[in-house]
Amino acid sequence: MYAVVKSTIPGQGTFWFLGNHNNPVHASYPKHAILDLDEDGQAETMVHLYRWKWSNLNFAWSYIDPDWQEHNNDQNGDNILDHFENPWTKATSIQSGSNLWQLFNGVTVSQRTLKLGTTRYKVVVTSGNQTVRSPDETDTDPYGPSERVRRVV
Repeated sequence: MYAVVKSTIPGQGTFWFLGNHNNPVHASYPKHAILDLDEDGQAETMVHLYRWKWSNLNFAWSYIDPDWQEHNNDQNGDNILDHFENPWTKATSIQSGSNLWQLFNGVTVSQRTLKLGTTRYKVVVTSGNQTVRSPDETDTDPYGPSERVRRVV
């Protein structure tokens, strides 16, 4: 899973960036990305991935962890839900730094003691005093993170 940075420049268009132009490791990253699939699963929108050439971008990766223990809604112990509180408010930091365009496979399900299923991730990208972020644990509905929050199954 990669963090791809979208940049819209007035009068010039929209560009998508993956990796740093002066890092030889990033040369092996993909040159194109599929943004959308049609209903037959075919690529609908394909974009070219440029390499970033300005100041460092710093990436902070987290996974979103449903914190059921913090939201125990059976306060009187009768095994009946007393009230609903959304437990999807906890994000656990994985890694951060200027070289983390790719979330590497260093964090595994067994290390987090999660069951098999869907794990949701977020990334916050900063450069100087500017910050962009993916949808995260604050983007929820009563059942948990919305579909906009990135996930790996």
